[in-house]
Amino acid sequence: MPMQTVWNESGIQWICSGVVSREQLMGTIIEGFYNDERSNVVSYEIFDCSSATELQISKQDAIFFAGTDVGRSKALPVMKLAFVASEPQILELIHTYINAFNRINHSWKFHIFENSNDAVNWAETGGMPVIKKDISGT
Repeated sequence: MPMQTVWNESGIQWICSGVVSREQLMGTIIEGFYNDERSNVVSYEIFDCSSATELQISKQDAIFFAGTDVGRSKALPVMKLAFVASEPQILELIHTYINAFNRINHSWKFHIFENSNDAVNWAETGGMPVIKKDISGT
């Protein structure tokens, strides 16, 4: 299964593995998250791509997700999004998403991690990340 969803009391974690198609990503996040009443009360999302080799989406798709989340930020003004990834293609898409979101709204917090334990710690406790990957190229 390329995408697994794990809900807990205050957040959600998506765990991706292998090659994840656009349809799998859209179905899991748009239908599985936004149509679930638990999405109205979460304080964090963790998108764990540490076992993924490719996300078969375009930069335009990443911008679409950012736009959807900007709309969602009206109802959930405080949210943390933790990303776990090391593959360059996936990091580029994450960077595109974060930049698109931040052009419109700065209320959500984002961090990119190299392992899921650090992501969970940051999301659940508010602690500063142990490792933050800078993909801005600067």
